[in-house]
Amino acid sequence: MPYQSLVRNKAIPRDMTALDPLDIATEKAHEQIARGEYDEFADLDAFRKDLYQHHKNEAD
Repeated sequence: MPYQSLVRNKAIPRDMTALDPLDIATEKAHEQIARGEYDEFADLDAFRKDLYQHHKNEAD
């Protein structure tokens, strides 16, 4: 199947660029950090607790 057909059929919800999804996520993260939109954690355990709680809440 040609790439353009695959993109159209799967309805990828972003503009197609030469950037891969990690590049796009990194760019968004840098923009959020520049705006001061980030959390600080005392240690890795605190980060993991917040991360897993966030995912648990999304599943509910």
